[in-house]
Amino acid sequence: MKTHSNWRCENREDGSHVWITPSGRVHETELEPIAEPAPF
Repeated sequence: MKTHSNWRCENREDGSHVWITPSGRVHETELEPIAEPAPF
């Protein structure tokens, strides 16, 4: 599990995350909207 190993997570200001594996590989997340923008 990522929470019980040497994985690291960096939180970016825009809300996205960067996961770094114990071997140094980098996995970046992209933000997904949870709803359509309000019409106003």
